[in-house]
Amino acid sequence: MTITIGTISHGTMREEDLIPAFLSVLDSEVPEIAAKVRDEFGASFVERCCTPLDIEYSGDGEMANRSRLLEMIWEAMEKIAPKGTEFGAIEGDGSDYGFWAVDDDEDDSGDEDGPMDDEWIHKAYERQYQRQHLDTLARMAGR
Repeated sequence: MTITIGTISHGTMREEDLIPAFLSVLDSEVPEIAAKVRDEFGASFVERCCTPLDIEYSGDGEMANRSRLLEMIWEAMEKIAPKGTEFGAIEGDGSDYGFWAVDDDEDDSGDEDGPMDDEWIHKAYERQYQRQHLDTLARMAGR
């Protein structure tokens, strides 16, 4: 892999901006993972997520699925971070996403076992679903 350290997306936190920017990296660096993401959600849904969401014509389900898609892509980006780097927003600018150098003491990134498998993708999807379910329950309970 030839991942470049630095900014991938800056100045936005919108899913319709982040999803295509991050998928572009997966497409060029680990196309098999990008393909798994598209297979999991359906290529047409993934493409639809690259455009602004029309809340009037889409329900909460589409918003939740977009969030799950972004979470899966995010976890894939974390997983492919080269040794000595991490994926995320740079400290001090929450809208500057990319791969950033970290101190050796902080580095828990990198995948020494190879690319993610179907089980990893499924578990990532399930974790996000569970988090969203718990958030919904908390909102219903008035927290």
